[in-house]
Amino acid sequence: MMTTNLLDALPDFSNFEYQVAIAPAGSQLDASWSKLRECERRLEMYRWFEKQNDPAKAQHRFLIYDSVSAFLLTFEATLQILQSQLTNLSTTISGKNNFGNWLCKQPQYDVIFRGLRSLRHLEAHVEPVQKPSEIKAVFPSSSVSRTYKLPRLDRVILGKLKHSPLKNADMGNWNNLVANRNVTDIFTEGLQKLKEILEDVETLI
Repeated sequence: MMTTNLLDALPDFSNFEYQVAIAPAGSQLDASWSKLRECERRLEMYRWFEKQNDPAKAQHRFLIYDSVSAFLLTFEATLQILQSQLTNLSTTISGKNNFGNWLCKQPQYDVIFRGLRSLRHLEAHVEPVQKPSEIKAVFPSSSVSRTYKLPRLDRVILGKLKHSPLKNADMGNWNNLVANRNVTDIFTEGLQKLKEILEDVETLI
């Protein structure tokens, strides 16, 4: 009797076609681009879990929550690997302080970018961040749908970080953003901005 391997239902990542994490020819940042590809796979995994989600089953929600954490981890790891690679290269942005100062001046380093980093820092150093969701019942069919959102933040929780990328002045913009856009949209835009950061660094090497 043949048994079905449940993992076969997952996306085929061995043949995954990357749409964002495509390194330029002659890239000198192979490790950073490899991590960005992992980040794009994490986004696809989140999409898959959300599509398969049954709002009535708690175990499905935990898979979604964990895939959010996985994306945030890989997003930040890509940036950290990029910074590490630059220490071995002679550029004007080599070194932690130089890279950090340069990054903060880039147009991509906006409320989305800084918000995603702040969520990861909170998860890693302070406490788990609750992932909210909105439940909608459709009548007369009585079907239920759930829309997942990234969490709102406030001064108290940001104050628990020594150096929060997201500042108190950003709070209104971040909270409006997560109230009006779903996780997939924000992750997709964040991934695109991270790619552009890598591309910009390539031109400085």
